[in-house]
Amino acid sequence: YASGAYPNLFSKFGLCSLASWGNEEAFLSFLQKTNIPAKTHYFVRVGSEEGIPRDLTSLGTCYPALAEDFVSLLKQKGITDIDFKLNEGFHHKTIAWSKDMPAFIDFLFKK
Repeated sequence: YASGAYPNLFSKFGLCSLASWGNEEAFLSFLQKTNIPAKTHYFVRVGSEEGIPRDLTSLGTCYPALAEDFVSLLKQKGITDIDFKLNEGFHHKTIAWSKDMPAFIDFLFKK
């Protein structure tokens, strides 16, 4: 949301487990209408098993599809610096996200 609402304030974004399932259609529609600069950088990670554990079972494995829809929209808008990775076997848990933190820190400081 921030990249569409405040494109002049932020140039790098990190997303782990994009949870737009609450209203993905409105989220993607909003981003489609915004002017996100092509030079904006995105770090996107999602686990292949997100939605499976505990209370999230009713979501199935929707998280990978949500992330793929988001990345696809960014590409349609001409954004090319997208570091996207589907982490095989990862669930929607902090321990999974922590494994991507070194790569995310590198992403933030790369020029």
